[in-house]
Amino acid sequence: MRIQEKENRTMSKYQVVVASADAARFFNRRGPLGPLEEFKALTNPDARLPNREIDADAPGRSFDSVGGGRHAVTPEHDPRTQRELLFGKTIAEEIEAQRVAGNFDFIILVAEPKLLGAIRDHLDPVTQRMVLHTVDKNLSHLPPEEIVEHLP
Repeated sequence: MRIQEKENRTMSKYQVVVASADAARFFNRRGPLGPLEEFKALTNPDARLPNREIDADAPGRSFDSVGGGRHAVTPEHDPRTQRELLFGKTIAEEIEAQRVAGNFDFIILVAEPKLLGAIRDHLDPVTQRMVLHTVDKNLSHLPPEEIVEHLP
């Protein structure tokens, strides 16, 4: 890394997003080694609901192409996974809003692997290029001082 690039990163604004299926916490960080300052939190109220309460409808039915058989159509994802993927989209939308507002130069994403993938899938190309690191762990229950220990 050239000296100019290193100086630019030292003076840059960072955000760290730490997310799980039920919550996402947004932190500002001055420079790559500064402390984390939480400024926003999102919650997913559906995360703790049992599947039967999330998806009260019975699955659709399908007819066989040959013969008279019928069977239930199995959804691609269970209701909990669908809600988690939808929450990933909500998190990505907030990240993009923060980028458009000019609130960060680089971002670090921390989330369990499935949710991390959902967030990344919903980021636009400009925001994706600003992702400096990803950490595929659920650290959302930790205080900021301990989260920092897991960051690259």
